[in-house]
Amino acid sequence: MHKAFKYTVVTVSIAMVAGMLVFLAACNRMSSMTTTELLDQAADAAQSGKWSKTLKFAKVAVEREPANTPAFILLAMAYENSGKTEQAIEAARKAVKLEPDNFMAQYTLGRLYAIDQNKLQDAVEPLLRALKLRPNDPDTLVLLADCCQKLNLPKTPDYYNLIVTLPAFKNRYEPWNQMGVYYAEKGNLRNAALCFSQAYNIAPENHMVLLNFGIFFDKYIRNSDRALKYYQKYMEVTAKNPEMEQKKQEIKARIKDLTGK
Repeated sequence: MHKAFKYTVVTVSIAMVAGMLVFLAACNRMSSMTTTELLDQAADAAQSGKWSKTLKFAKVAVEREPANTPAFILLAMAYENSGKTEQAIEAARKAVKLEPDNFMAQYTLGRLYAIDQNKLQDAVEPLLRALKLRPNDPDTLVLLADCCQKLNLPKTPDYYNLIVTLPAFKNRYEPWNQMGVYYAEKGNLRNAALCFSQAYNIAPENHMVLLNFGIFFDKYIRNSDRALKYYQKYMEVTAKNPEMEQKKQEIKARIKDLTGK
């Protein structure tokens, strides 16, 4: 028993030494790299989804050059994808402070704020700055419109109206569907109907479009026949999707209420 214990201690010690040697070798390798090489390694790791590696290289880069904006942007992304949102936001703030006219810095900060429902209000300003730096950028517009809708801001339809003019969204139902929801909640039923119709024309088999159109006719128009049409089609297209079981049960119950069956 004593010998076995001794063997285990020796084995663990060897493993620890080996681990330290690997760590020191990695440190020595990074110390010999230029900042550009460190950032290249961080970017390559990020593209491969190796976020712990990205974090390691980005940390060394910002320690070496604390005024390097791309390094802080990569650091923010690495923290975000490592589940450390607050550290990610702090890194993005530093990037914005270093270079206020950097589109990616402003967009990254806005996007990180938008992740947290309690920070949605903070997301608007950096996203507006990002949009000013890169007008009509699709990703910025979509995120800005989504934040404004959740915050119930009056500029919401302006951003969606810009989105639907972009070539990237020519045949996309999402902005029309979102505008329909916005107008319905505001009581502008005419515009809501037009937007839902456009979404339906683009994606007549999409479950979200069918559901929202059904709710529109049910809740706002009080037309049970039209509501049933979309509810029933929703049930058909989601029949083999177990992930939507809870919502399907709700719609099934509502169909029963409307039909009396």
